[in-house]
Amino acid sequence: MTWVHGDWIEDEAGGWAFVPYVRQLFERAGWQPLARPAPSASGDAMAYATLLLNEFGGLTVGKSGAGVDCAANNLEFLQAPRPVAAHWVRRWPRLRTAVMLGRAHDTYIDVLVDANGDFLLVTEIDERLYDFGNDFVRVAEILLRGLAWPRPVDVRACRQGDARAA
Repeated sequence: MTWVHGDWIEDEAGGWAFVPYVRQLFERAGWQPLARPAPSASGDAMAYATLLLNEFGGLTVGKSGAGVDCAANNLEFLQAPRPVAAHWVRRWPRLRTAVMLGRAHDTYIDVLVDANGDFLLVTEIDERLYDFGNDFVRVAEILLRGLAWPRPVDVRACRQGDARAA
């Protein structure tokens, strides 16, 4: 599917402002917006992830793998949040307050959300942590459209307490 230029679409039911291309991907995956405002983080990663997965849980958005123009632009949502893998928490103590809500790019990336509502992505291949901020729509757009990522979080800074430093 090619990306279609267009204005942002405000979804009156779910509160998500996806660009048309990303919205089409979600709709093709079977997304049904919930008739309530978009969830917001309240200091509880598990509760926030659960609210997100109430709307997106179980969806596989986008496609990847053989025969898909070598693309790996997909986002697979879990049915329910899971604890972050222990080895990631040891490497980045900040992840103690995070939970996993999905996988991306042909399962090579763990998609997490922390107690602040920040979306954190861990890449399995090079074992790096990326802080995407707290905008779910932006995270989906970056992953599904192949846009530029933020710089990875510096492991040393994270261990010293400044998890946002790069």
